[in-house]
Amino acid sequence: MRISGDVATAKVLVGTQVKTQSGFSAVDLLLMMGMVVAIAAVAMPTFIKQTERAKITRAKADLDGFSQKILQLKSAEKKTLMSLTGSSCSLCEAGVAPGAQLGPEHSQKSLEAWKKLGFDSTPLDPWGNPYLLDENENEFEDCRLDSVYSAGPNGIWAGSGDGDDVFDDDLIARSPTALLPRKACTAPTSPQFGGT
Repeated sequence: MRISGDVATAKVLVGTQVKTQSGFSAVDLLLMMGMVVAIAAVAMPTFIKQTERAKITRAKADLDGFSQKILQLKSAEKKTLMSLTGSSCSLCEAGVAPGAQLGPEHSQKSLEAWKKLGFDSTPLDPWGNPYLLDENENEFEDCRLDSVYSAGPNGIWAGSGDGDDVFDDDLIARSPTALLPRKACTAPTSPQFGGT
């Protein structure tokens, strides 16, 4: 009977130790790194989008909360927001103009108005920028309402806009929450409005 090569080899190796290698080769590691990079490339944009959506949702909830608090204060004190804060435009006094990049100096300058509303500090939006107050009591030809703004993800305030919930990337909450029809609002008579 003839013994095959494998069996003969096996007989020769009996009694001796056989070394085996364990671990990954460089090719295995490169393949695994490639798969991790591919998964990250697919998952990262989705993660970033979801994070940004969560921040926008939080900012809208904050703005709604500020509007509710302002309405409660106005009702309890029987005063306008302008009377409560002592300003007709806190964001103007903070040096904010359309196109302005918001920063810590704007937080500090608007702090006094927020303190008068019961806050210890100027509230910051999810992107770290100050929320802005604009006290209006149906002023100007367009009957502007009290507003609280977030400059949004880019931190640049685009301006008061036309009352949209989202203007550019600015998030706006208006008090009262429903805008009056333009004809229901009449601007006060003053030299500013062409009156006497």
